[in-house]
Amino acid sequence: MTREQGLEVATADATKASGNEFEIQLTRAGARAMHVTCTGANTGGKALATPHYSKGAGGAIFKTNIKCTGYGAATVRLRGQGLLSFASAKNSNDTANKTFRSRATSDYWQTITVNGPAKTFYTPQENEHGGVGKGFWINTSTWYFNAAGVTSTVGSETKINFLSIVKR
Repeated sequence: MTREQGLEVATADATKASGNEFEIQLTRAGARAMHVTCTGANTGGKALATPHYSKGAGGAIFKTNIKCTGYGAATVRLRGQGLLSFASAKNSNDTANKTFRSRATSDYWQTITVNGPAKTFYTPQENEHGGVGKGFWINTSTWYFNAAGVTSTVGSETKINFLSIVKR
């Protein structure tokens, strides 16, 4: 704990936890500690859903599902950034000389209730899509949060799938 202009300043420790989790601890004089962990809300702690065709969007999208647990903070502001890339291929063994091109991105903040329901981040954001195609689809999402003016370390997950995403 340090003092600046007669005020006690919080000390923070942001660390990467195991897997796709990240956490931050914040302690202030006269206040209880804060400890929040945000991780994937899907089976096995995974965050990413497989890219799929969205009729509403008119092309490929994917979802990132994040939940936050802990104590000392009612909510956190979480930034989710997504990238959907594609390389055409005839089949899953057709891996030589592939060039991946970005098809869609997302970057936005949401408020998440600690110990509340998971939030879904969409890539791309509303009114956009990643097109269609048969080949390798790579979806990547990174996320970090801000609580009490302190920023956590970054969590990240990537999936590579051979898919045929076609207009329906």
